[in-house]
Amino acid sequence: MPSKVSGASIARSILALVFFLTIIPSRKRWSIEDAAKGFYLIPVASFIRSMIIVVPAAFAMLCSGPLLFALTLLSLYVFISRGLHIDGLADYLDAVGSLKKGEDALKVMKDPRKGSFAVLAVSLYVATFIICMRSIASSLSNVVELLGVTSSIFMWSDEAMFLLATMSTPAPYGGLGRLFVERSKDNVKCVVNAVLVSVMTVLLYALSGYVSLLPSVCSIVTALLIHLDASKRLGFVNGDILGASNEISKIVSMIVITGVLGAA
Repeated sequence: MPSKVSGASIARSILALVFFLTIIPSRKRWSIEDAAKGFYLIPVASFIRSMIIVVPAAFAMLCSGPLLFALTLLSLYVFISRGLHIDGLADYLDAVGSLKKGEDALKVMKDPRKGSFAVLAVSLYVATFIICMRSIASSLSNVVELLGVTSSIFMWSDEAMFLLATMSTPAPYGGLGRLFVERSKDNVKCVVNAVLVSVMTVLLYALSGYVSLLPSVCSIVTALLIHLDASKRLGFVNGDILGASNEISKIVSMIVITGVLGAA
């Protein structure tokens, strides 16, 4: 049954999402249920988190240059987010690298030991992140454009999780991922999410031009492809796969933007 959307519930859900996605301390203990109910508000929560990360990185850019910007951005992102989605990326790519399906693939994902494929994938992730963001920072003409493009990358990589959740089957066992996937099955909230992410994309376009639109395409395509793979590999989407969709769409966006700016 569709949930009622009120001003109080929206504010509570945004705060719950922000505190769930970051290590920021809060006097109030927000429940995972609050965050899951507000999953459709991820564009707003993501923008708030991205400002916490991107603004200090932009200051580092002004002080020292593109390389320090990229290093600061990655360091703050990992610290603020606790590396939550990167861990999901490692687990999911371990399962992909194993070429297994069904229960066997799930066992690989749930193994606390990281396989060689996961270590290689995370190493490539870190290297690609730094190289691409350094190149993007070097190519853009001013800090305002850089803020807009970087915020778009982060916002749409978070949006990829919501898109994936709306089209996927929840895991047949308990866990954070199941709760978020289940709470995304609401037509009213999906419409609100679409309006929010569209409005914010237009605002970022006003700051940074067409480059800020590229992450939307990259994230939508990434979510679709991961949905197809997860459906065949496991038959459902869990928290690890949601996190992986975030990081994969982020890196794909960075690579595409780096290529477009380099070719311009």
